[in-house]
Amino acid sequence: MPSKTKTIDPQALANERTIINLQAMIDERIAKNKKRQRATSETPPLTIVSYDWESVAHDKTQTARMPASFLRSMLFMGMITNMPGHCLVIDRNGIGHWGCDPESFFILTEEEA
Repeated sequence: MPSKTKTIDPQALANERTIINLQAMIDERIAKNKKRQRATSETPPLTIVSYDWESVAHDKTQTARMPASFLRSMLFMGMITNMPGHCLVIDRNGIGHWGCDPESFFILTEEEA
């Protein structure tokens, strides 16, 4: 008699758990960000910020393309002079991300960073 147990592919299960964990982290960030102040063009350089995941949470393909370093706090370096409305942030790996909208970030307190 054939077995009625379902065989689970371990790699597919690991991928599914990763997606679920990533979505849980994003949901947690969204809840915290509702209480935080947004970064603006007047935000001083060397401010610790966090990315606003609420802006991309609805689009899973865009979420998947975001660098994993955007899940952690980043250093806001200031506005780009010859690119109005855009800023430079540096992640914890030391990689600079430029051309970002400053309003896509929230200012963190020292305890949160």
